[in-house]
Amino acid sequence: MIVRKLTPMERWACAAILEAAWNAALPDAPRNIDAEQFATETVDELVLVAVANEGVIGFASIYAPDSFLHHLYVDPRTQGQGIGSLLLRESAARVTAPLTLKCQIANTRARAFYAKHGFAETGCGSDKYGRWVRLLAPSGGD
Repeated sequence: MIVRKLTPMERWACAAILEAAWNAALPDAPRNIDAEQFATETVDELVLVAVANEGVIGFASIYAPDSFLHHLYVDPRTQGQGIGSLLLRESAARVTAPLTLKCQIANTRARAFYAKHGFAETGCGSDKYGRWVRLLAPSGGD
């Protein structure tokens, strides 16, 4: 498996992963994502993809000026294999300050993942998908 920058032809694969992973984690707030929506949501962001023999299996998008991890999703069929951890490390290596992110409170699996990597919950709010918590990476990145 390798991590590299997204190519335009891979947007559809990332959109499918985002939709599948989001809907698996948050079935009460389902989303439909296509390649155009994915492109809109990640404009001005660095998008990294995890690629294995079967193609794109996960991605992360980072708004680098704020060290903000906007998206980190792994295909639900390949979760639990270290792909998210690899994407998190690669994301942290590409910013100048500790990563921050928002995570839906209902996404308990993602919150446990970030806690395992030393992220601290530092605030909360809500949006059209429900309540979220802001997370801050430790100074070392993860």
